[in-house]
Amino acid sequence: MSVAIDWRRLRAEVLEPLLAGRPASWRAFDWGRGQGLSERVLTCDPVPVIVLDGAYAARPELADLVDVAVLVTLCDAVRRARLAVREGKASMRAWHALWDAAEDFYFGEVCPPEVFDFVVTAS
Repeated sequence: MSVAIDWRRLRAEVLEPLLAGRPASWRAFDWGRGQGLSERVLTCDPVPVIVLDGAYAARPELADLVDVAVLVTLCDAVRRARLAVREGKASMRAWHALWDAAEDFYFGEVCPPEVFDFVVTAS
């Protein structure tokens, strides 16, 4: 089973090549199917600044490659409302059943706000 968060592939296929000054190529998680990898190959040439976006971008296993980790927080009601607009209200029950416990564990145990270099509260 493929998972959406594969830090080993992210490290080997994206971050390490870019930081070594080489182009990177990878296939992202297929969000449309909800499993596996997309058929589309993404590529990126090396650049002076890399911005890695995502809830799990500050994983401890990537810390040696990340210079600055920023956590952007948002009140739960607004976050959930924006998610419903983006994903559609019909899929919210399944989304929360899958991701709420994972995010609670991640931000509570694996990568709590204290480990970030900056915490920004958005409105």
